[in-house]
Amino acid sequence: MEPFPNVRELWAKAVQTPDQLTAEERRSVLRQADPAAQVANVFKVSGLTPEELQNKALTSPESMTFEECRLIRNGYHIWDPSEALGNSKIHWRSEDRTAHIKAHRALSWSEQTRRWGFVVFRDRATDGDSNIDSWEKFLELMDSCMDEGLRSMLGGTAIIPTKEFTLADGLASENNPEILRRSVHYLPLS
Repeated sequence: MEPFPNVRELWAKAVQTPDQLTAEERRSVLRQADPAAQVANVFKVSGLTPEELQNKALTSPESMTFEECRLIRNGYHIWDPSEALGNSKIHWRSEDRTAHIKAHRALSWSEQTRRWGFVVFRDRATDGDSNIDSWEKFLELMDSCMDEGLRSMLGGTAIIPTKEFTLADGLASENNPEILRRSVHYLPLS
């Protein structure tokens, strides 16, 4: 069955303003069962809570049963074969499948990828006018190597825009780890 126009509008809203969706709208875009049904269905299939099943999927995917995988894939719905066919995206137009993927990605980004990165300290050995260009080149190289490494990982490209390097003010010495720890503790979170 093709998606209704109001569903398409919700997908557009998810892409444009993912943070403005209600919990119910999020579940609709993600095609997930309501919370009570999720709890009941996960317990019925695995005897676990939804959080325990998600943790199992992340930490030991090889131990997942076929039924547990299908439950997650189907948005925590338990469908008989005719319901599964009726809810399949196979009958959707290409434009609808693409729009749904974009909406799903927008929600995944807004929920899962916060700012992350590295604190970069400059050692006293790099102090001096002659080392300024070398330091700038090092930072550029480090950034490009990090991006290249992320591109080679599954899902890595999606988190590149959220990566940041925080350059600690002043110079530090690796010989005094306590000063480094205190410096990181006081860095502003953005």
